[in-house]
Amino acid sequence: MAVLYIFVAAITFVFSLLTVLALLTSDSEVLSDGGARLPFTQMESFPFRGVISWYLAIQIGGGFIYGPLAFLAGWFSLKGKARGYVLTVSWISLLNFPLGTTVGILALVGLGRPSVKQAFRR
Repeated sequence: MAVLYIFVAAITFVFSLLTVLALLTSDSEVLSDGGARLPFTQMESFPFRGVISWYLAIQIGGGFIYGPLAFLAGWFSLKGKARGYVLTVSWISLLNFPLGTTVGILALVGLGRPSVKQAFRR
């Protein structure tokens, strides 16, 4: 579980960083009123333009917040400390679809096992 958290944290943070770098260095104006060109329609008439912009902003911002939280959860899991923190991050992970959701479910199931509870009490 700990290694999965560290892996997901790294992937989430790096993809958020790469997305920001791509947006800063590209010609397309994905989040501004200039609009990116979609092959099937003009951006002005695209009905979900605002939803896509908000989704991208939340995913990118969430990646910068969730990445370090998940890394710490993995680190604490390796050390067998802060079960409450790991449990909280597991619930938050459910929002980070698809990798975070998978790890969050596995962590919640794992953290409920008596042997894992005992390992965190050491």
